Amino acid sequence: MELKRNRIQFMDGNRFNRSVVAASKWLIEREKQLDDINVFPVPDSDTGTNMGATLRSVALDPEIVNASSIAESSRLIADSIIMNARGNSGAILAQFFQGLAEGFEKYRKVSTKDFAQAAKIASDRAAEAVADPKEGTILTVIREWSQKFVHLSQTEDDFSPLIHQTLETAKESLAHTKEQMEVLRKANVVDAGAQGFVYLLEGIANYIEQGRTRRDLWKKVTEESQKASTKDIPLATSQYRYCTECILFGENLETKTIQSQLTAFADSVVVVGSKKKSRFMLIATCQPESLKYFKVSAK
Repeated sequence: MELKRNRIQFMDGNRFNRSVVAASKWLIEREKQLDDINVFPVPDSDTGTNMGATLRSVALDPEIVNASSIAESSRLIADSIIMNARGNSGAILAQFFQGLAEGFEKYRKVSTKDFAQAAKIASDRAAEAVADPKEGTILTVIREWSQKFVHLSQTEDDFSPLIHQTLETAKESLAHTKEQMEVLRKANVVDAGAQGFVYLLEGIANYIEQGRTRRDLWKKVTEESQKASTKDIPLATSQYRYCTECILFGENLETKTIQSQLTAFADSVVVVGSKKKSRFMLIATCQPESLKYFKVSAK
């Protein structure tokens, strides 16, 4: 006999916190699967490691980001993730959660329509973080997931079916990433960052279904069969050989301004954060010593 699921018509800080904690644990348990399929932007097998490190503080100490107001809870979560962001994928996740916090900043609790609008902001902010965004990555899956959420929220006021229906949209979008990028097609894998985002949604769906956060954080996960074949993937060629990560503190910091000033130093630039705190990742950069001459311009 199928149990009748309770309707979830609002999301407050406590529910949001528990959902993010559950999602973080779900992804962390699957770090190795993500590392195994990591071929973009470079095949360095660290996407799972980076995404896990980005979310680990939230997963291991959920009380530090817990608050009854979704405005406060989302802000605490975004701040924690920004401070711990690692790599491109972690930086994009950080900006996604920063966008959610921006969308929730006036609310104690939100409806499905309110959440959908915040998801749209989060998708936009994630895309803005990357100086040269590509289709077929985590950004594509986030965008198509948020668009579906906005569409369905117009007629659905229950979070439970929305979470499950939009998860299916994200999975379909994930499957298409293999067709959108040649490097993924050659390796016969989906984008690792995009798979990580789908894992987060699966963790939330599992929490909604079970009604509790699993405590067995380090539960053994059955190995998934998908693994990248990198033998035909050429190593990236670049005049640079280093990667650099920094945190900036100030007033009126502008993501686009920082991005434009950093593009001369690296092949890939990701900038995340808020007006007072920003983190930037430079992939394939010049020697880090050169950055000591870099000055951030603010409005």
